[in-house]
Amino acid sequence: VTLSSSSFGAEYDNPLSGVLAFEQREGDANGFGGNLRLGASETALTLEGPLFNTDKSKPAQTTFLFSLRRSYLQFLFELIGLPIRPDYWDYQWKIKHEIDAYNSLSFIGIGAIDDFSVKAPDEFDEEQQAALEQVPIIDQRSTTVGLAWKRKYKNGKGFLNTVVSSNRLENVFARYEDNTTKTGTIFQNDSYEWETKFRIQATQYGDQWKWSTGVNVQNSSYQNNTRFLYYDIAYNTDVNFVKYGLFLKASRAFLNDRLDFSWGIRSDADSFSEGSSLLDNISPRLSFSYALTENQRWKLNASAGRYFKIPTYTMLGFQNQQGIFANQQAAYTRSDHWVGGIEYNLTPASRFTVEGFRKNYANYPVSVIDGVSLANKGGGFEVLGNEAIRSEGEGQSSGVEVLFQQKLSNNFYGVFAYTYFSSEFSGADGVLRPSVWDSRHLISFSGGYKLKRNWELSARWRFAGK
Repeated sequence: VTLSSSSFGAEYDNPLSGVLAFEQREGDANGFGGNLRLGASETALTLEGPLFNTDKSKPAQTTFLFSLRRSYLQFLFELIGLPIRPDYWDYQWKIKHEIDAYNSLSFIGIGAIDDFSVKAPDEFDEEQQAALEQVPIIDQRSTTVGLAWKRKYKNGKGFLNTVVSSNRLENVFARYEDNTTKTGTIFQNDSYEWETKFRIQATQYGDQWKWSTGVNVQNSSYQNNTRFLYYDIAYNTDVNFVKYGLFLKASRAFLNDRLDFSWGIRSDADSFSEGSSLLDNISPRLSFSYALTENQRWKLNASAGRYFKIPTYTMLGFQNQQGIFANQQAAYTRSDHWVGGIEYNLTPASRFTVEGFRKNYANYPVSVIDGVSLANKGGGFEVLGNEAIRSEGEGQSSGVEVLFQQKLSNNFYGVFAYTYFSSEFSGADGVLRPSVWDSRHLISFSGGYKLKRNWELSARWRFAGK
């Protein structure tokens, strides 16, 4: 897992503030295995091994990896008398087949089932009564499948990645006069998103440079059916369009490998937004890392970049009373990043970093109805963005992050981070106000300890200010 809060690779389309990249490992090609994990709120099972291996003396050309996770928070909350019942499953798999020395196929899938309901205890206080009446009932399903072909060049100087994938999100949530029996509908929102993507990326090594270029095409479908009986509102929309983009990036080491330099540029557009063009959304970025000492323990890091994000489906699909898409002229939200910091590598497995950042936002959506930035909404139960907007808001976020990371060493691994930041956005009046996520302080820890006989203890903790 790699989290980037800035200096995103140009191959990623549509990020504005961060990219969380997952890379699944392959299953064991030599034998079957698995593990069972028990946590405070969930249990998980992982299985892996070879497939179709007729020659046991050689590693299998085809492997599988499968993982399933199930929560039992609903049972814990029932034991301690809480009325809420969160309930989820999630799963993932990967099948990889080595066709030959130069070609491989990977078939992956990720999915989740997320339900949220309430159940009235035998006796409850005013706080529990409020929870029974106010929390939404949620029924959510998400599925992603993809097929990737990797072709290595025979000269050993690059490779070609071709990916076809599809993801679907079904999100149904509602409030009732009686949430426990789900009778007397007050509000219901049925939302469906479906994306089919094609991406091709070529990577080439030469003259000490690493070059990558690629294109992506995406077909997007969005449907929404909303009923708000209290206000006699019935709303239905359906939108379908194509989004596309292209990129180029390069990297190289200089000064006896003490200076790592990279740059990139990409652009995106779509067939729905009026006036959308590749020239309007050009997104350059560059970064460098300089080793202050020959042993590369101390490093100076810096990056700058401009990024664009298409408005959400909720905004794009909104129709006014005449049935016209009211936000078809909405611009892509823009974010300019400047980041700098220092890094100290205590050991090959551990590092300590201090980083400062500044992010400026433009074309941020502002409500036509009340002139409030959408960054200052969404703290309660509502459908965010389901209204007419103007792309006239601005914003800024700045702060400092202190991070310590320990990769697995001496049976221990972990990440600790503290961030102090401010986040402000303006509405129609141009006055900057704190956003709904402006908590100022963020502290997080995630880590674990490897015990004997394949046992492991792990913990996570997070704190956000108010």
